Amino acid sequence: MPDQDKKIALVLSGGGAKGAFQVGALEVFFERGYQFDVLSGVSVGALNGAMIATQQFKELQRLWQVISRSDILTSRSLAGVIKEFTLYKIGLTDPPRGLNDHTPLKRLLTNHLLGQEVQIPFHFGFVSLQKGHYVNATIRRNGHQIDEDDILRVLASSAIPVQFDPVDFYGQVLVDGGIRNISPIAEVLPYNPDEVVIIPTEPIGNREEDVEVNDILKIAKRAIDVMLEEIFKEDIKRFVQINRLVGQAEQQGSTLKKPNGMPYKFIKSHIVAPQELLGDSLNFKRDKLEERYERGKKRAQEILDNVPEEEDPS
Repeated sequence: MPDQDKKIALVLSGGGAKGAFQVGALEVFFERGYQFDVLSGVSVGALNGAMIATQQFKELQRLWQVISRSDILTSRSLAGVIKEFTLYKIGLTDPPRGLNDHTPLKRLLTNHLLGQEVQIPFHFGFVSLQKGHYVNATIRRNGHQIDEDDILRVLASSAIPVQFDPVDFYGQVLVDGGIRNISPIAEVLPYNPDEVVIIPTEPIGNREEDVEVNDILKIAKRAIDVMLEEIFKEDIKRFVQINRLVGQAEQQGSTLKKPNGMPYKFIKSHIVAPQELLGDSLNFKRDKLEERYERGKKRAQEILDNVPEEEDPS
């Protein structure tokens, strides 16, 4: 059981349907007495994180036990997209913006989050397509109740480009924050946590996946997946490397300082990553979700039972 006087942060990365792995892992942490003082998430990590920030973990578990693809998206056929684009080019309709309509996901978020009170500081993010920068959105613990704007911002954090329609928000066109910041560790560090739990949905080490890419849509999706995976790996490696150096310096009686003169602090970390690939991020088949959930539980148990000071990402 963790020291109740310690401040503990939670970081949840992206991964679509692979978010079931995160919920399985979190079941173990909550059973072991963990309570989180701040959390950040992006993409599916923002969806899971919003439920945790509003103290609805039991409801989140039930949601992943029954959720299906139709609860998340409505697919458009390739022929339909081509037809829509052709009509747009001759001025008869608006252009297609994604292969899937996320209206079902918006409805799901509204049903579970609208009006719920945020209990802990919650960071998530999205990318503005016009400016190309990552926007760090924050809902702090001040009795704030989730409103319709919050719903749209969380929805934007999960709007994978090409796969989903972007989200229109006060003149901005917003998409998945994971394309710039798939594992948002930096957001929790200003809270000066003593311990951090990071739950990605991809293995840390190099894992080669043989994927069939025989049409333009699969090529586009695969290119995005590869890009996100590289960003994710670099985020984790950077944190672990700096944290390791800080710990080594402390053992030698030295202190490493940031450019602003403030000292770095060693943070006990648990990186609960799958050891094998979890498969397609849009695979919401019931048996696959259950498998991912159980793998999350098993991996969290292994991490906590061995209690390593720090996971090695290399």
